Amino acid sequence: MPGGFDCSQGLITQAISPMPVEMASAATVYLGIGLAMAAQLVALGLLFRREVINEFKAWS
Repeated sequence: MPGGFDCSQGLITQAISPMPVEMASAATVYLGIGLAMAAQLVALGLLFRREVINEFKAWS
């Protein structure tokens, strides 16, 4: 799963030097990056739940 830096670099690269249409359309690239960013937001939301924070506090 790409991180935030990878997603931002992917967006910049696609804007400056788009992937050839033979490999993937622009819509496919942007959809893939968007889905990865959405998954990152879900992971962050789950990570900062109180139960998870308390679990990690118990480990230390």
